[in-house]
Amino acid sequence: MECGIEMRTTILAVLVALAALCAFATAQDTAQDWVKDGSELWKDGYYEEAILAFDKAIQIDPDNAEAWYSKGVNYANMNKSDEALDSFQKVIELNYTPKLVDAWINKAIMLEHLGRYNESLNSYNTTIEMIDPSQKQKLASVWCYKGYLLANSLGELEDAINAFDEALKATPDDERILNMKKGLLIILGQIP
Repeated sequence: MECGIEMRTTILAVLVALAALCAFATAQDTAQDWVKDGSELWKDGYYEEAILAFDKAIQIDPDNAEAWYSKGVNYANMNKSDEALDSFQKVIELNYTPKLVDAWINKAIMLEHLGRYNESLNSYNTTIEMIDPSQKQKLASVWCYKGYLLANSLGELEDAINAFDEALKATPDDERILNMKKGLLIILGQIP
């Protein structure tokens, strides 16, 4: 059987592609290499491919919290809340200090997206207890997230106002928070 020029060209192209993939795969020796590549893929908008890279890092090092955290962020950006929640929970279980507070925040957000409001509220409360008071902007943000949850999902407007008051203790001049609080006070008839 004789191979035509087109067939040879196709076979050659496939072999070159396979060689490139093999070279790429063998260049990745460590979990950290895969995390780095996954982060680059994510930045370039290749979310599925980034997940595969983070999975490869996790295969090499199942306790690589950075890979788990990055995987969770990717899933969250892809609106895959269940998968993101699992990844953030793993980061929490590993007690990964550099991203622990962020993992708790993201866990609360994913629980809220999944309609698990009371669990979300508990996660926000845990997060608030963990945040260093000197991290005023982060603290204010979490209090605001909690306020949104209380107002929009749980209908607890008074508690939401209290949450916004706590946010204002951290960042007193934040117009956005002041306006949210004012809006709730108007709804409650406390401001005409």
